[in-house]
Amino acid sequence: MEKILEDIKECIIIGKIDAASPFPPHLKGQPGAGEFTREALNSGINPSDIMSRALVPGMHVVGELFSENKIYVSQMLLSAKAMNVA
Repeated sequence: MEKILEDIKECIIIGKIDAASPFPPHLKGQPGAGEFTREALNSGINPSDIMSRALVPGMHVVGELFSENKIYVSQMLLSAKAMNVA
């Protein structure tokens, strides 16, 4: 269970929406937040656990990176879209 939640969180942080998403280029064709979230739900992980242990912490990291000027608005918006898809 922890691995899938970490995968979701990482996808949120890097803005990996789904397998069809071309960003980030080195992960093109690999699963993103959407696929990992579906997998988590199908394996019986509680939606509130997904939210509180993957999605919210992932966006918290994104907010910190943005406030430290380590990412830009466009990257933050990709993270928000990944969270929305998840």
